[in-house]
Order: sequence, then C-alpha cells, then structure tokens
Amino acid sequence: MNPRRGLEEIGLSFLDVICCGFGAIILLLMIVKTVEPILLEEPVINLEGLVIEKRDSLNEIIGRTRILTRQLSDEERQLARDLAELARLERDLNDILARYHATAEEAEHQNTERLRLARAKQSLTEEMERLLGLDFVRSTRSTASTSSSSSTPRAPCSGGRGR
Repeated sequence: MNPRRGLEEIGLSFLDVICCGFGAIILLLMIVKTVEPILLEEPVINLEGLVIEKRDSLNEIIGRTRILTRQLSDEERQLARDLAELARLERDLNDILARYHATAEEAEHQNTERLRLARAKQSLTEEMERLLGLDFVRSTRSTASTSSSSSTPRAPCSGGRGR
C-alpha cells in the first residue's frame, strides 16, 4: 500500500506546478497584449461604415429597380399597342384580300360573260348574214339612225330559218 501513497503525493504537487505555470503564462500574456481591446472596437466602427455603405447601395439598387420597373411597364404598354396595331393591320389585310378575291371573281365572271356575248354576237352575225345573204353590207350607226330606210339589199324573209 505504500507505493500507492507515494504516487498520489507526486501527482498532486506536479498538478500544482502545472496550474501555477499556466496561470503565470496567462498573466504574462495579459500584461504584454494590452492593445487587443482597442482592436476589437475598430471593427465595430468599420462595421457601422459598412452598414451605411450597404444601405446606400441598397437604396441605389432600389432606385434602379424602380426605374427598370417603369421602363418594363412602358415597354409592355408599347408592346400591347404594337400588337393591337398588328391585329388591326391583319384585319385590314384580310378585308383587302377578300375584296381582291371578290373583284377577281367578278372580273373573271365579266370576262366569261364578255366571251359568251362575243360568241352570241358572232352567232347572230352569222345568222344575219345567212338570212340576209352574203352581199349584205352592214351600215354604220350614224347612217342607220338618220335614215329610216337603208339602201342595203335585204334578202327576202321566209317563214323558216333554213334556205
């Protein structure tokens, strides 16, 4: 049992020495490093300046955002006006195309009618020549309207159409 007792006494005095040594080092560091509390106050001042700087930049960003929002809304309104104008122009184009197609159909119908009338006139002229004879010479309109009797020979009319 004696050996144990000896170990405890050595251990306790060793711990006392270590604690005193650490205490002395801490005291020495506190005496040497007296400037550190001042350094801790400087970052607070710098942080206040940084906060002011960040607020200024935030206000600037908010101002820019408002300007950009106004520009965006102006552009959106302009886009809406342009789209309305485009829709109106498309309606106008469709109206013009519809009128063009109607006019083209009418022109085609008139050309067809003109051709049909030209064929009918040709057919009537041929029928007139057949009925009046080959020696028939057409008189001009001014002569036909001024004189009631024409001097052109006429073929006798028979009751039938054939010769």
